[in-house]
Amino acid sequence: MSTKQNRRSFLTKAGVGTAALAASPFIQTWGQGLIDAKERTPQSSAPSDLRVTAVKVAYSGGGMFIKIETNQGLVGWGEGVDAATNSYYLVKRMAQQIVGRSPLYPNVIARNIRQGSIFNGAQAGMFVATLTGIECALWDITGKALGLPIYQLMGGKFRDKCRVYCDTELYAARNPTPDDYAKAARGAVDRGYTAIKFDLDLAT
Repeated sequence: MSTKQNRRSFLTKAGVGTAALAASPFIQTWGQGLIDAKERTPQSSAPSDLRVTAVKVAYSGGGMFIKIETNQGLVGWGEGVDAATNSYYLVKRMAQQIVGRSPLYPNVIARNIRQGSIFNGAQAGMFVATLTGIECALWDITGKALGLPIYQLMGGKFRDKCRVYCDTELYAARNPTPDDYAKAARGAVDRGYTAIKFDLDLAT
């Protein structure tokens, strides 16, 4: 018997059980609002019953965004950048290996997909960028299903904050000059960054 049927049966017996003692319309419908509200509210069943039902993808700028849906209403989000552009059909191919499986094994699923396609570009590039987005979405679902932050599932939190650098996007300038480097660096500092990055190899 499904979780929904169990809830309905229990609430009906508990809320309308007294209806047998009276013929009043009020008594007969007492508790129905609670039953209806419960039915409208998504309820997660046991994690062991969780299954992937769909894998969707969208693109914005240079980013790829993955949405993984499940049979319990839980949704996972993942992102891939750079090489993930135009990977629509690669996502669809990977989705065939995910739908119907439990999303609570992100490491196993990612490894199966990668090892199963080692001669189809699985070492780097678009394949890895796409798989990264899918794996992130699987981790997102896993954390939501278990009610735990992902860092805890991956071994625990080592620090409360992390220093980040700013990619100055100097590659947007054609044949950048020293002044371009200085301007890009100053812009990053003005935005609050204390570390910056230049792609020197692209400036030649």
